[in-house]
Amino acid sequence: MKVKIILATIALTVIFGAYGQNNSVIDSLENVLKTAEEDTIKVKSLNSISNQYYNISELEKALQYAESALALADKINYKRGKANAYNKMGNFYVRTGNYPKALENHFKALKIREEIGDKSGSGGSYCNIGVIYRIQGNYSEAVKNLLLSIKVSEESGNKKFLSNGYTNLANIYGNQGNYPKALEYHFSALKINKEIGNKWGIAASYNNTGIIYTDQGNYPEALKNYFASLKISEEIGDKKGIATSYINIGSIYIDQGNYPEALENFFACLKISEEIGDKKGISSCYINIANIYEIQGNYPKALEYHFSALKINKEIGWRVGIAISYNNIGSIYVNQEKYPEASKNYSIALKINEEIDNKQGIADNYQRLGLLNIHLGNFQDARKYLDDGLALSVKIGYKSVIQDSYESLSRLDSVEGNFAQSLEHYKMYTLYKDSLLNEESNNQISRLKIQYETEKKDREIELLNKDNELQKQQLEKQLLIRNGMIAGTMFLIILGLLVLRSIGLRRKLEKQEIIVQERNRISADLHDDFGSSLSEIFLLSDIVMQETKSGQAKNAAIKIADNSKHLLKGMGEIIWVLNSNNDYLESMVAYIRRYAAEYFENSAVKLKITTPVNLAKIQISAEHRRNIFYAVKEALHNIIKHAQATDAEMKIKMDKKVLSIIIKDNGIGMPKGELNRFGNGMTNMQSRMTSIKGEFSIQNYKGTMVTLKMPVG
Repeated sequence: MKVKIILATIALTVIFGAYGQNNSVIDSLENVLKTAEEDTIKVKSLNSISNQYYNISELEKALQYAESALALADKINYKRGKANAYNKMGNFYVRTGNYPKALENHFKALKIREEIGDKSGSGGSYCNIGVIYRIQGNYSEAVKNLLLSIKVSEESGNKKFLSNGYTNLANIYGNQGNYPKALEYHFSALKINKEIGNKWGIAASYNNTGIIYTDQGNYPEALKNYFASLKISEEIGDKKGIATSYINIGSIYIDQGNYPEALENFFACLKISEEIGDKKGISSCYINIANIYEIQGNYPKALEYHFSALKINKEIGWRVGIAISYNNIGSIYVNQEKYPEASKNYSIALKINEEIDNKQGIADNYQRLGLLNIHLGNFQDARKYLDDGLALSVKIGYKSVIQDSYESLSRLDSVEGNFAQSLEHYKMYTLYKDSLLNEESNNQISRLKIQYETEKKDREIELLNKDNELQKQQLEKQLLIRNGMIAGTMFLIILGLLVLRSIGLRRKLEKQEIIVQERNRISADLHDDFGSSLSEIFLLSDIVMQETKSGQAKNAAIKIADNSKHLLKGMGEIIWVLNSNNDYLESMVAYIRRYAAEYFENSAVKLKITTPVNLAKIQISAEHRRNIFYAVKEALHNIIKHAQATDAEMKIKMDKKVLSIIIKDNGIGMPKGELNRFGNGMTNMQSRMTSIKGEFSIQNYKGTMVTLKMPVG
């Protein structure tokens, strides 16, 4: 079961108030109440105290004060105060997971606000209602209410609520995997927050944008946004915002396999959350710390932190968090092959998600229970859970669970001997996996095309300006020397040269375009034809291994499976080299990083990967990409095969216009005079780097250190 990393999404609605208030504010407001008459001021004070208790997760007290505010507002017929009290009560029920009750209160608040003509407040109510529908997975109703919130907020001129509406629409598109649309709305929210000088909102927008980039695997852009958010939060003293940035930065380090840095950020988040009394934040930190220990195989420590998170979630009544904790505990029991305990925890989580109508949570639970029942041999139950999970995920557009469901169904079909259907489900799994992986690269290409066209237009304008100036000078010269014939002839000659040059350039571009199209066609053909065939061979050999009783036949099947798996991997590398969409420095670095992480994933060597936060948009030829990749591949292979190392590090950096890749390990090193024990590998690496005008060096450095340098730009 995959480890679910908790990212600190900031929804920016009226539901989620600002932090940073303390008990002294509550004390001051309660002192006001002691002498206050039963008037509108007292209602406002009661609502304010309710909000303060909500912010520090003292939910029962928050509800009590909101109910008192409602009773007094009703008594003195203060409608605006009643609407605000209903809003506070709705917030309470959202946090505790009682979404029907939350909707009931927010609709009451909306009705009053519309009656008294409070457009600004109505915009906030529509936004809150939309958020609840989003949490339930009812995206059509969520979008409907959020669009109403945007419309009303535009009419009332409340830009803060307008920003909230954009942010929550972005969150819906992010959940559905529509990352370009999510980014579009997050950028709109960021623009508004900058216009109104809402620094808290600016920091939140940077964090939310970073989460979308994280989901796309675009870690440099994600970190850029997280650090921008962290800087602003530190400037304004927003401790909750600082903690949020730390937890999101830590998630990046987990994906990169840098667990010490991840833990450092999570513990920093935990310290701040404890200081400000943010129990929900403490729970999220515990969950992420536990996830690291689970990845490292330290299941007792992981369970310790998950149980601590569960305890806090129960204390504050956060039912979504309670379900998350039970699922996380169940996953660890699956890893420990304690299937009855896993089933118990998954079932509790499913029951909670059904009670609060959390459709995303329900779909995720169906998938988990389906996979668990495959382990238990309950194939009929497994298929029902997986089919139900797939249907619900498709309905709400939950791409990650759709992908996981197809993978689990393929496994179930294979176990039951339905090999044709297994192959079809595996193809669907691969299709969704590829769509999620390639979404960012396609977006990046679109951004580069826009940037290219803009720069092209700027250059054309600049050239036209220069052309006009030149013609002006020629006309002045013509008037001075009165030689119109010569000037005309010169103009015709220049025009002819320009036409010839234009024709030449056009033919050259046409040839380049044909080459690019052919490369892409070959890449697609390899993926669709040979890739599918090799996948089928791999699956069929797996079937033979399971069904045959002959030792010799089984060994042959294993060899076929290994060879087809190796060919599939090599085919993927060739496709990557051929596809012109990858002819950029950022794409090459991302591919090398992912390849290295996967190559070392099941080895005894721990690999630390460091890459630049920002990379320039530099185009790199397929030849350069191929040579640098295979040189890196050879260096990594030597660590696994020869080095006898326990730790290795790959560091990629840019210095001016030179890309450097440093790969080192703590192994036995390379004894002097024994270069030949690596065969032709070192010679090939040297030859590859020389062919692209790069540099190659190898030296003993507490093990072995290989340095590859290549000029770019």
